Amino acid sequence: MNLFLQLIPNLSSKLNYLISDYVAVSIDLNPVGIFMENLIFASLLVVISYLFGKKIKRVFFRDILAQHDFFVSIALGYVIFSTGITMLGFFSLLQKEALYMYFGIITLVSVIPIRNLKSELLLFKKYIFTSIKNLRENKLVFIGVILFTIVALVNLINPEIREDQYHVDFPRIFIREETIMLPPNEDLNVSGSSMLAEMFYIPGIMSLSKESARHIHFLFYILVLFTLLKFSKLKNYRFAIYTPLIFITAPVVIHETSSMYVDFQWIFLFLLSILLLINERTNGLSKYLLIGILLGGMLATKLWTIVLIPILIVFTIIIYRNNHFFSILKKIISIFTGVILISGIWFVRAYILTGNPFFPAYNITNYFTFNVNLINPLQNLNVFSTLFFLGVGLIIFQAKDNVRIIKNSVIFVLLFILFLILLVINYPYGRYLLSIYVLLIFLASVGLYNCLNKTPSIKLLVYTLVFIIFGYYFLSSVFVLPYTFGIADKNKYLSRLLNKDNSSYYDFDHKFAKFIGREEKIAMYNFHGYYYADFRFIDTNSIFDKNDNSLKLLKKQGISKLMIRGGDIKWFCENLSIKDCIIEKYSLISSFHVYPYYYLYNIY
Repeated sequence: MNLFLQLIPNLSSKLNYLISDYVAVSIDLNPVGIFMENLIFASLLVVISYLFGKKIKRVFFRDILAQHDFFVSIALGYVIFSTGITMLGFFSLLQKEALYMYFGIITLVSVIPIRNLKSELLLFKKYIFTSIKNLRENKLVFIGVILFTIVALVNLINPEIREDQYHVDFPRIFIREETIMLPPNEDLNVSGSSMLAEMFYIPGIMSLSKESARHIHFLFYILVLFTLLKFSKLKNYRFAIYTPLIFITAPVVIHETSSMYVDFQWIFLFLLSILLLINERTNGLSKYLLIGILLGGMLATKLWTIVLIPILIVFTIIIYRNNHFFSILKKIISIFTGVILISGIWFVRAYILTGNPFFPAYNITNYFTFNVNLINPLQNLNVFSTLFFLGVGLIIFQAKDNVRIIKNSVIFVLLFILFLILLVINYPYGRYLLSIYVLLIFLASVGLYNCLNKTPSIKLLVYTLVFIIFGYYFLSSVFVLPYTFGIADKNKYLSRLLNKDNSSYYDFDHKFAKFIGREEKIAMYNFHGYYYADFRFIDTNSIFDKNDNSLKLLKKQGISKLMIRGGDIKWFCENLSIKDCIIEKYSLISSFHVYPYYYLYNIY
């Protein structure tokens, strides 16, 4: 209740800021054009992935049932296409000419023979409309998906405000350096991790801009919803019809739908792997090789999902426990083969760059410990949907029927195993709970399914909650549109938000961009995000080392300016034990005196 009481003050605060930031009546509609351009490009990339993946499926996985053709084709296209870019980067062949040639070859392979292209596209369209038709079977879910898709689309027009912007920073660096073989010297060490989705973002970043990554991620969000909907068509899973609604109303999901993250890619592959395990009737080894490829793509997209691989292996053993031992062994070997085929190159890369094939996973202090966040509802209020808590609570009603459903649905075995494992793994951040949330929503859906069908008052409550959640996020998004269209001061808005995240660069209060040329090489200290940096940035961790911490190294690297977050240059020199930090070697250009404080210096 207290959470809902905060909604009106939050909206009031946003409105007051908007009024104070008003600057003009004239409207700049360029953001709408940019939005349409990037959404069309992202859609074309998904279509190409579908066509390319379908070619692969016909050659290697012809026996997989047609009912999964749409999802499997897109998944294969995404995984194989991105792995090809990974190979180019591994061998330092990310020159623009080589990339455009690669994109051209993939596109050509995807569309030939031309005489079949029309029928393939019509089939793609049919799958989309079939999914929408299935969605419309439940009015509540359909309305919810439409409403929150509108919120996502509005936010795609609005500027990016999420943290962890490295998901587009590193593809830009890889393109600039023409390789992915760069040591992970930044503070977060994330560049040493697997980045399959970031490879998929490269065509859009090269052809249009980094904004395209947000639109690609959004389309994978739609694919996740369609995949969840697919579960409701399975025997014993009719209750899963409410999983899309519980998923889209989660705060963490609402925030991610318009971001440049990579979570929807791995969630899509994770859910599709489970779907194939519990539903695909074909039992040949090619099925398990395909599942392995999907799981390898999941792992290559997000390294910490490595914990899900052994869990799914155990799940496979449980499903086929009545099979002959060697039959089960062949299935497991096939899955592992697929995983290694796709993710292996990332392990080799990590080993070459760091000496640890699993870097940076398991480098976290106290990695294995009791995960309090997992069982603390208060900690999860900003992650899980209100409908999730309602659905879980409603399980006690119609308890006999609900227990029967749970016992007959093998996916809850997977949920139980995952829950036990995550209890001893310290994932402290909200988005890390998505792995279990995408399974927990099936549990909550059981509670909603029986009660909504039999209790009209509960249905009215759910409708009310959906519209309250939608109303809050929709108004929050609409209040940002004036900044996007130039009616209010966009710089004030972003300066206010971005100095609160985990170390992003921005032209705070117009203090910095006017002093930085696009081709200038700027050393950055204590920054982790460069989404709004339209210049050549380099982390100081890539410049200084234990043997030589001298300001002259900056000049040797061709660096003309130094930007610091968190303190002035004296603080910077003390932190890095720089001895030649004398006033003759630098001068202050500009600063932004709002915590955590930002400084830009000339280096002589």
